[in-house]
Amino acid sequence: MHSVWIGEFMGTLVLILLGDGVNAGVTLRKSYAADSGWMVIATGWALAVLCGVLVAQAFGSPAPTSTPPSLSP
Repeated sequence: MHSVWIGEFMGTLVLILLGDGVNAGVTLRKSYAADSGWMVIATGWALAVLCGVLVAQAFGSPAPTSTPPSLSP
């Protein structure tokens, strides 16, 4: 059940979930990461991109030349 479509979908899913999660953590007032700043957001998104690419490759997306569609120019 490993295919390019599933790999791309899962990679994009992980990217969006982790990236939006870090944004929510910083902007919500009652969270532990409230008002922690741009460095936390940048680091969180960098890790989200890394995890998204690794998950996409693990689920069958082609080698490093392909990234999740949301990252493609």
